[in-house]
Amino acid sequence: MLPSPPALELLDLNGAVPTASGPSDSKTRWRLVIRSGRARLHQPLADLMGARWGISLRWEREGILLRGQWGIVPWECLLAISVPADGMLRIQVAGLRAVGFLPVPRGVVEGLLDRLAQKPGVRRAGPGAIDWDPAALLARWGIDLTGRVREAHLAPGVCELVIVSPESDASGNQ
Repeated sequence: MLPSPPALELLDLNGAVPTASGPSDSKTRWRLVIRSGRARLHQPLADLMGARWGISLRWEREGILLRGQWGIVPWECLLAISVPADGMLRIQVAGLRAVGFLPVPRGVVEGLLDRLAQKPGVRRAGPGAIDWDPAALLARWGIDLTGRVREAHLAPGVCELVIVSPESDASGNQ
């Protein structure tokens, strides 16, 4: 039997856990600071995220495939991802269908994206798109992302993010 892939791999990581300042007691929170590296999000993490949201979430070569139900109506959504110059993750709705073949009206898609844009770290990025700040999500887990995402790659079962430090990003190096 083959070993299961991890939910998350951190590769070529450059970061630190700084010494906590202030009084030392059991409530002192240590924070991981990530400056650069690569994060590979494997399908088990997508499965956990999807289960939390009550949907199926799969990493595919052509995009992120979401499946769920509105009441009794099954739906499927394909999301394309890219990285604009500011290091956010751009998530573009590439297709949304109900019952496997019925296109969902653009107004419904825009309404859903407007609701998502009210969440911390999410903003609208034009028709059919939002920008999502990975640093905002990681901060909820006590991780400071001081670098920015430069690249995002999808393959079946894997989403890889390349993170560069502010210094190497300014000089154009990786």
